[in-house]
Amino acid sequence: MIQRVQSLYMLLSVVASLLCLANPIGRFVSDTQGIMRLYNLMLVDPTAAPDGSAAHLYLPYAALFVLLAVVTACTLGCIFLYRWRPLQMRLLLFSMPVLVGYYVVGAVLVGNVSSGSFRPEFYVCLPFVSLVLNYLAFRSVRKDERLVRSLDRLR
Repeated sequence: MIQRVQSLYMLLSVVASLLCLANPIGRFVSDTQGIMRLYNLMLVDPTAAPDGSAAHLYLPYAALFVLLAVVTACTLGCIFLYRWRPLQMRLLLFSMPVLVGYYVVGAVLVGNVSSGSFRPEFYVCLPFVSLVLNYLAFRSVRKDERLVRSLDRLR
């Protein structure tokens, strides 16, 4: 299972997605409000709470978390579906547009916040790394499937 190169690609993709889920993906810097950190699940605004504690805004930003969690679950499941290559290819093909949708939703959410300028963190590039790794895994699975089909024709 893990000896195949596509399994390694999928495992690295899962690690990249999990790192992105756990770390901030950007911050909004403003002269009046200070620095607000954007995570996949929430926007942390340190000046919004009246008692001085940080306020967490969850609702619209949870979409980023859900999209990345779906991709992570699909890719992790693909690692264990090594006997069903067509299903593996379908799940990998499903995860690629979802990762593109992650960036679209992220751009819309960043565009809706009117306070300050957005400065992305390093972790915002990890879904793109995951997209590339999923594509490489898809190519390797497709190559294996073609090899198996060509050997079936020889019998």
